[in-house]
Amino acid sequence: MESQRDPEQRSRDIAAHSPEGTPANPRLSGGNLIGIMLIALIPPAAIAIAVYYFFGPPAAIVALIVGVVLCFFANPAVWATFFRARERAEVESDRDRQR
Repeated sequence: MESQRDPEQRSRDIAAHSPEGTPANPRLSGGNLIGIMLIALIPPAAIAIAVYYFFGPPAAIVALIVGVVLCFFANPAVWATFFRARERAEVESDRDRQR
C-alpha cells in the first residue's frame, strides 16, 4: 500500500529516521518493501523444482536451502530492506502519535 501523504514531507520524515538519508521511493510502505523482497524467493524455488525433476527430492531440498540462504542470509540488500521497512513503520507510528 502506498502512502497517501505528500511524498516530499514523507521523504523528509524518513530521512530524519534513516542513516541512509532520503529514500528512493518515499511512497512505498514498509510492508511493500518486504513484499518486494519476498519476490526473491521465486528463483530459488524455480531452481529447486528443476533439480527435483532431474535429481529427485533430496537434491531439491538441498538446492532450495542453499538458494534461500544465498538470496536472503548472504545478501546485505535484504537486511538493509528490513531496516528500511522498520524505519518507515516508525515514521508512520510517529505520525499517528502526533494526531
